[in-house]
Amino acid sequence: MKNPRNVVVLTSDEMRADCLGYMGNPDIKTPHLDAFAQKGIVFRNHFTVHGKCVPSRIAMMTGRYCHTDGFRTITQHLPAGQPNLLATLREHGYESAVFGHNHVWDDLFHGEEKHKLRSDGAAD
Repeated sequence: MKNPRNVVVLTSDEMRADCLGYMGNPDIKTPHLDAFAQKGIVFRNHFTVHGKCVPSRIAMMTGRYCHTDGFRTITQHLPAGQPNLLATLREHGYESAVFGHNHVWDDLFHGEEKHKLRSDGAAD
């Protein structure tokens, strides 16, 4: 791939946009997120399609409403082989990884192999 751009998607649960310095909060200090936002793209006018995190994250990764495919609970994962943002980026030469809590995939994307994370944080 010629001159690829880095793509980083940050998501957080239970944090309103007005809790960030770069979104105008004068009291809460978020210097690292502020610097990151200044150099990137911030979606300032957006909404979630579901009240639960897993269906919302699945919708974000697939570009489809969660109810379209029946994702309505926090115990479901996106089935292997279903089109999603990380798979599409990989098909176009990007490496993809998931850090932190994984609420979308049962298996994590890691290099060319999938590793399932154990409860202690180590890869199998």
